[in-house]
Amino acid sequence: MNQVKQGLLRVMDLEVISAVWRDGHISLRDKNEKVIQQTGTILLATGFKSSMPGKDWLTPVIQSHGLRCAECGYPIVSQSLQ
Repeated sequence: MNQVKQGLLRVMDLEVISAVWRDGHISLRDKNEKVIQQTGTILLATGFKSSMPGKDWLTPVIQSHGLRCAECGYPIVSQSLQ
């Protein structure tokens, strides 16, 4: 958090719909294609919707491998993301 305090790192919590790389910069855009941030580097971008994408192919895999799932339907992964 030192880097945040020094202004070297910015932590953002928002929904990015698309990213465009142009002239050495990444433009993050919202659902209306409005630029919400322009940067040279993204360290980590993560997240997902609460509904399970790929349900048609993922459900049989879950069943055939006996995977444990969260209430939302996503398989539960280990700390090493396996």
